[in-house]
Amino acid sequence: MKNRALFCALIIALSLTACDGHMPRIFGGGASLECDGTNQCKVDVMVTGCAAGGTQISVNHPKVGVKKGKHNVDIHWNLLGNDYEFPDRAIRFKTGASQFDTPDGNKNNYKLRDLNTVGGEFEYSITVVKKGGAPCATKDPIIINDY
Repeated sequence: MKNRALFCALIIALSLTACDGHMPRIFGGGASLECDGTNQCKVDVMVTGCAAGGTQISVNHPKVGVKKGKHNVDIHWNLLGNDYEFPDRAIRFKTGASQFDTPDGNKNNYKLRDLNTVGGEFEYSITVVKKGGAPCATKDPIIINDY
């Protein structure tokens, strides 16, 4: 019985030392980008076709992390290629929309400010249209606050 209690205490101690209050860095399914406001936080958006489901839209950073304690971090999306463009409101949040403001941009670039006052994962969609405005596709990446 004494060994079992000692073993449980050891497991708890190891678990607590592994937790530092930060969300884990996430890799896989594309590169992870960590933003802290000291350099440009940039996501490249590539479109290879225009079909429902967004499978022909890709981003170089499907999961963007904004460091804990860093506020008002600008996130930039750059559309690569010539056949597509961002519509007005190209970036729309499914969750946590109040964390993102001051949208700005044009047909090839879009920017939002991440307030980062609430931690968590925030799903959003990137919408592109064919030049001239014909509907195209949407991609659904994630921003992680307090990363």
